[in-house]
Amino acid sequence: MKKSFILFLILFTSQLFAQTLKTVNLTFSGYTNYATITLALSGAASGTTICVAAGTYNEPQFTIQSGVTVIGGFPTNATTLTQRIYSGVATTSQFTILDGNNKHRVAKVSGTLDGSVITKG
Repeated sequence: MKKSFILFLILFTSQLFAQTLKTVNLTFSGYTNYATITLALSGAASGTTICVAAGTYNEPQFTIQSGVTVIGGFPTNATTLTQRIYSGVATTSQFTILDGNNKHRVAKVSGTLDGSVITKG
């Protein structure tokens, strides 16, 4: 019984930490970088985390599926997750801005969107 529980625990925790990381306009060593959030979201499965560099993104409406996380607030020269600048201490030039240009909805979110400013949507 004890061995079964340990085996279950190992399998469960390995799945918990087995996630895909993608970046948008960042160069994290060993991870795929995309030019747009839309491209990074293409084919993103549950457990995917997408890190987005600071800047303004004028993209068509995109959908963040359940289980997918999009995190903004990374300086353009960031190379690791620990270099994220949190909104409470970020200057406006360090914001990740999702801009709808007063033409469309910015995003449909069923997953998680964090560290981004949504405007003109």
